[in-house]
Amino acid sequence: MDKPKYLKEKYNIYVFDSYEDVPGWINDAEFIYPQMVEQAQDGDHFVEIGTFLGQSTTYMAELIKESEKKISFDTIDLYWLIPHTLKNYKDGGHPKSFYDYYNGIMKEWGMHILNVIKNKMRIIGVDKYVNFISCDEKY
Repeated sequence: MDKPKYLKEKYNIYVFDSYEDVPGWINDAEFIYPQMVEQAQDGDHFVEIGTFLGQSTTYMAELIKESEKKISFDTIDLYWLIPHTLKNYKDGGHPKSFYDYYNGIMKEWGMHILNVIKNKMRIIGVDKYVNFISCDEKY
């Protein structure tokens, strides 16, 4: 598995300037987000299946905000499986820095995983552009 495009050895759990400061696997799909927002019209509805730690979710929210278009954006994940995935990062092929990021936030604030994701988006100022849905993605 290729390493994540914006992989950092250590993620700062206090400072977030953009989606690039969020652990994730946007990699080769990054180009599609600006294209979709550019082509979108007011009233369009986007859905992301699988949120993980929120890198691509944050990116889409940033683009929607910048566009000033009225785009609905849902992101769907089970969320409660993410901590298990991170604790077993080696088996899942995730970098240790993803686990360290999550573990650092949990030690500092003890947040539910959904709040771990939402907190950085709130700091960046894009949380109101996303509707989080907790559901098995296959539904």
